[in-house]
Order: sequence, then structure tokens, then C-alpha cells
Amino acid sequence: MLRTVIMSPYIKDVSGTLEQQTENNSIHIKVHLNCSELGESDILRLYALSTSHAAMSPYLVESFSGETKDFPEAVIYEKDISATGYKLCDIDTYVITKYSSGSETAIAAAFFGLEWSASRFLKNSVKKQHDHKEESPQKDMPLSRAKEILQSRKAPTKNDESNIYAAEFKKNAQKHSKVNIDGENNYDWYKIMQNTVISSLSGVRHALSNKYAAMAINDSGHYLAGICKNDYRHIAIAIPSCRNICPMPQLSDCCNYIDGYHIAGIYLGEDGQYFEKHLQNNEY
Repeated sequence: MLRTVIMSPYIKDVSGTLEQQTENNSIHIKVHLNCSELGESDILRLYALSTSHAAMSPYLVESFSGETKDFPEAVIYEKDISATGYKLCDIDTYVITKYSSGSETAIAAAFFGLEWSASRFLKNSVKKQHDHKEESPQKDMPLSRAKEILQSRKAPTKNDESNIYAAEFKKNAQKHSKVNIDGENNYDWYKIMQNTVISSLSGVRHALSNKYAAMAINDSGHYLAGICKNDYRHIAIAIPSCRNICPMPQLSDCCNYIDGYHIAGIYLGEDGQYFEKHLQNNEY
């Protein structure tokens, strides 16, 4: 059944509609959004929530570029959302947020049931970010620009230790079975079995830290560690999951999806660790 509602704005100059089509084992969502205050570096995130389970963490459905004019269809699959504690029939609320310059702001909501203060989940998210002293990086950009913008969000690594950390990661990864990712030949990939720790790097811990990563790794029994063939300071974490559900939502703007894996890159620079889309390093 197709249902359409007018979105409720949380900031000025936002309007639009949200369509929800429910099928046997999935919900298909189409967003029509008008917002004059979106820039090329902004990321829009679509969350699903439920009035019946208002205390539960929101479900990240999809992330979009702020440059997007026609939003692609987003899909929630029953097999994916059930792992979080929700049922498809529970979902009756959607919130769209704008992520920019290290902060996330709710800009609109769509209510298929009762209207409620659904955006309050962001307050808990902000508190968790401060508690863990971790922030999500910007979307993909040239490394030189990323270094400048992410300066305040780098993990503290001493200048003379970046090569040591990179060598440690490589040594630990190479103890495991080597595998291939079809369509990605710039990195060497190693299959790391569930609950195996290969690095103390904060960037690696951050990529693997959330519950969605834990559930995806638990389902598949493994994740992959990647090392750039031409520069071992560029490493990557790949987690198997379906295309529409990023198991690293805190890094969704830095992930590629290839051959069934969501892949986030980490650059071990002389002055810190930087999250990056690993494919931006093809020229190396």
C-alpha cells in the first residue's frame, strides 16, 4: 500500500513529502525534499523510528549527498531491521537530518501515526559523541583538503609512530587468510574472523565499535582488513552487509560499497589518523 505524507519542518525553508510503499518483506521510501540551505559538503541522513518504541535507537535507512536533487528510493528490509529489535510494522516515523561540519541537525520529519518529538534522539547521539570523544568525518574529498578540514578530528598519533602503527597493522593482518574483493584490486585483503582484534588504532576501533557492525560481523562471521599495495599507511576495514544498510553509519559518508562489503578507509599520516574513502587513493 502506498501512503504519502507532508513532512513537518524543523528548520526554516524546508518542505517536501515522503512516500512509503509497504510490500511483503520490505518498505520502499521515496523522499521529495526542498531545502535552500544545503551545500556540497552536507550529508542528509534518513532515520526510521517508531512511536511504539520511542526509547529505541533510530534505524539509519540511507545517507544522501546534499547536492542530490532527485533522491533515490531507499529500502528497509525485514531481515535487516529485525536484528535491531524493530519490526516492519513498527515503523511509523521518519526523520531527516543534515550532517555538516561535525554536527547533525534534524531538518524535517514525516509522521504516519501520531506526531511526536522524534528528533530528540539527536540529543542522545550528541552526548554519546562527547562521551566517546569521536566525531564522524566529512564526505569524500581530496586528501589534502580532508587533512585541512579534519584537523580538529584526528586521533593523536606521534609523528614518528605512524609507520610503526602501519607496520603493526600489516603484520597482524598478514597472519590471516588472504582473500579477494571483486572490483577492488588496489588493496590486499585479509579475512579476520569474528571477535579477533588486529589493531589498537583508535580509527580501527571506531569503525568496528557500533552495534550495527557487531551484528553484521556476527551474521557473516568475519570482516576484512585492507592494506594499500602502494602505500601501507592507507588501510581499510570492510564489513559484509547488504547495500542499503551501512554497518558503519558513523562513517557512512566515508564508505564505498563493493562486492557485498561496506569499506571505510583510514590514512595513518604523520600527524594523525584520518578517515577517507579508500578509493580516492587509486593514483598511488
